[in-house]
Amino acid sequence: MLRCPKCGADNLLSAVFCRSCGDRLDLDKIKPDDLMDIGVPKKSHTLQNIIGGSTLGTLLLIFLILFFFPACGSISTSDDDRSAIIEKYKERKKTVVAEFDDKTASAYVSGKLADAIKDTSTLGSPYATAATIHFLEGEKNIKIVLNGKMKFMPCALTITAKAECSGGRISIADASYRFGLLPVPKGLEEQLVDSFVKPVKDAMNADNNNLAKLEIADGSAKVTYEPPKPKVEPKPEKGKKGKKKPAPKKK
Repeated sequence: MLRCPKCGADNLLSAVFCRSCGDRLDLDKIKPDDLMDIGVPKKSHTLQNIIGGSTLGTLLLIFLILFFFPACGSISTSDDDRSAIIEKYKERKKTVVAEFDDKTASAYVSGKLADAIKDTSTLGSPYATAATIHFLEGEKNIKIVLNGKMKFMPCALTITAKAECSGGRISIADASYRFGLLPVPKGLEEQLVDSFVKPVKDAMNADNNNLAKLEIADGSAKVTYEPPKPKVEPKPEKGKKGKKKPAPKKK
């Protein structure tokens, strides 16, 4: 290609006049820089694109593996285990102290959770399908492992928190969350965790609105239930009689 010294437009080597400005292309006035070599191919970025794409793909794959990694410490419970433990603590007609170990607590919560998620169309994503409870010693005294689904993929959320009795129910405070092996950032807890945890909280507090005390040790918990006191109808005050209505006059 031949660059016009006047306007800089590109022209064929055989051109006599510039196709842009019309000026005559005098070969004596043309400098070597005005000649463009078209025989040298441009550098290809194909290899760079392949390396970049492979790196991003590898990072994405690692992230997915860590995110959907199965949680350790899950306790498997059968439907019979769940039904038996729920039936055991179903009716409390007097103050009772119930003791749970990790397996019975897992069976109880999983059984209640199964009832809460019968209609999956009303649930968000992800949602829990089974729960494992581990009682711990220390400030954070409970670890909850939730196995569930995110769309069509199985996933697991691990919650480490402080469980206590508040207002007759079990409340969880100072919680930290982890999907697979990845901690959940604070800004994403509402989007990722709330729909997953809400049915579990409801299951843990099902029929448990009368808790009086919660004591947790390593591998066990002792719960004191105090049923609500029966309502007593107020007695009418003595000495206050209602006035009789006068009889209608005879015509």
